[in-house]
Amino acid sequence: ALETIGLKLASLEKFDAAHSLADSMEHRDNLLAGIAVRQHHSGKPDAAKESMAEIGYPAAATQALLAMAADEIDRENFPEAVQLLDDAVARSEEIEHEEERIRTVIDIGNSFTASERSDRAIEALDKARELAELLDNVYRDNFLSSIAIGFFRAGSIELADRTLDLVADKTQIANALLGFSRESWKKGEREDALDALEEANAILRSQAEKETRDSRARYNLLQNIAVQFAGFEKGERAIELAQSIDHEEPSMNALAQTANILIYQKDPETARTALTAIADDAQRASALTAMADTVAGEDDKAAAVEFLDEAFALAEEVPQLPSRSTVYSGLSTRFFRLGHPDKALLAATAALETAASIKNESSRVAALTELAGVFDANRFELDEKHREIIRQMLVPGQF
Repeated sequence: ALETIGLKLASLEKFDAAHSLADSMEHRDNLLAGIAVRQHHSGKPDAAKESMAEIGYPAAATQALLAMAADEIDRENFPEAVQLLDDAVARSEEIEHEEERIRTVIDIGNSFTASERSDRAIEALDKARELAELLDNVYRDNFLSSIAIGFFRAGSIELADRTLDLVADKTQIANALLGFSRESWKKGEREDALDALEEANAILRSQAEKETRDSRARYNLLQNIAVQFAGFEKGERAIELAQSIDHEEPSMNALAQTANILIYQKDPETARTALTAIADDAQRASALTAMADTVAGEDDKAAAVEFLDEAFALAEEVPQLPSRSTVYSGLSTRFFRLGHPDKALLAATAALETAASIKNESSRVAALTELAGVFDANRFELDEKHREIIRQMLVPGQF
């Protein structure tokens, strides 16, 4: 709690107060790191160096230097970023926990790439690979997969492939290939991107149950691969793969994200195909709400309202009452934002009626609290119908 307060003071540039608080703390390194990052961002490099000098924990110091370097990268001050990354390399040598050190060195390597110093990136990633190869736990393949992506991003496809050859877990091999495909797409190498994505999918689906170390990670990756096909403008392939995932949640999530991407790409017919494939009404209502947000962001308010109307019609089918109330509250906010106060009030009223039917008191309180924010933001007044619903909720023994 003290650390959070100190970081807030630093964000307000109350550096003396933040330092005073740090001085009162036994474990202050993370707060000092946050102060230094904020001082650097505020154009006080000398003060930031003084704060850095007080940090005893190498991991905190390294993360602070990485954050400062990221700030310089955003400003395209690459020489300054490289200097900070050089300091980060030195401090990372002091990190004792091996997994934390490897993770940090990978971050440094990727930051060198962003600083347009691929040579230094490859140097750092090579060091991370040496350290990762010595591990004998489940993190080994995860790190090697990330390092392979880092090499690919830095422009060394040979080192990326050699590193990937060291990975045994098919989930992590597929994850790296997904990373390769994204990097190829960014470079305009579309055919290579699609080939890598197809290979990732094939390898992951060839993974036997007994080979799977983490089922959740595997399903998340299957979902991400399907959605990436949509991002690569292959909507039909995305829908096909999403439907073939043998677990309902990632399958429906992939279809919902695919529909949203396709509507952004102005492919409404294929988007509708993905939406129709979502069997669960609640998830389809959620997908429609997301699609409404997307088209509203593209200034197509008429289409947004149509999606919201469709979602409103489906909301009644949401079986979990707390979730249904949340859907209605979200619809009310969006209707109001799009200039339809009557529909917004109708959705808010439906949310209140739903909240009143929730048996669990904690869930009911949460729903009412959310709805209070909607009424306040939309400047709705309680009418007699609303007051009667609330009075019924206050009757002792009603639930």
